[in-house]
Amino acid sequence: MEIFSDNIIRLRFLRVLNMIKLSVKILLMLLFTVTCLFAQSGSPLERPSEDYLKALAEKKWDDSPTTDFGYDFQPSGSGKNKSILKAVALSALLPGAGQLYLGHKYKALGFISAEILMIIGWNSYNNEGEKIENEFREYADTHWNEAAYREWKDNLPPGSTFSHTLPGAKNQQYYEMIGKYNQFLAGWPDTAGDPWESQMRLFYMMRQDDSNKNYKRAELLANLLLVNRVVSAAEAAISAKLKSSKIKGNIGFQPYYRTMEIIPVINLQYRR
Repeated sequence: MEIFSDNIIRLRFLRVLNMIKLSVKILLMLLFTVTCLFAQSGSPLERPSEDYLKALAEKKWDDSPTTDFGYDFQPSGSGKNKSILKAVALSALLPGAGQLYLGHKYKALGFISAEILMIIGWNSYNNEGEKIENEFREYADTHWNEAAYREWKDNLPPGSTFSHTLPGAKNQQYYEMIGKYNQFLAGWPDTAGDPWESQMRLFYMMRQDDSNKNYKRAELLANLLLVNRVVSAAEAAISAKLKSSKIKGNIGFQPYYRTMEIIPVINLQYRR
């Protein structure tokens, strides 16, 4: 892996160096062109003599737009084609894998790091939510008295009704109802007579809320894990498409018949 990383860095350095060399050559040729144009002693459109034109017509010029001493270049956007489908599939399985396949190690590091951090966060919040849930359920089993609640309910005036019925099993709905609804206040031991409020119930509800907050954070991170995969796959598809594009160019010289000069030219070719 270290050898692979060193080769990538070396290739990028060589590409930057080649682009710098190319920029210098373009600048020099542009300066040469400007110098040639402004160094004319007469009008650049001045027609040469018939003898010169005849001699020029007999000279055989290369049919290609540039001469053999031109400089060919191929920027870093081109190179060996990469499979778009493979890049997308890799990033969908593991965010950053498609970027690593394309040779974009810094992008890959970003996606993989985000994935690892979100998995750690999801696991932490989910475990904390489960831990608090076990705590408040144990607190309810220890302190909330179902028999006291039913005794209070049986002593109510005839015709008293309630909107909720306590489940027979101690499931999620059971633990939610005894803290959420006032009709179950009588089961908490720190209430006397007609139940109005209970500090033990308030503590129980706060622990429930703490557990739910951790579960919601874990759920958010789970959704972000999916988003990270989608974004990584989309970015890999775009990068693979750009990487497979072909941009070629040539810098050289060609005759300009109107002024009987050899001038520098730049040819660029793009293939989708």
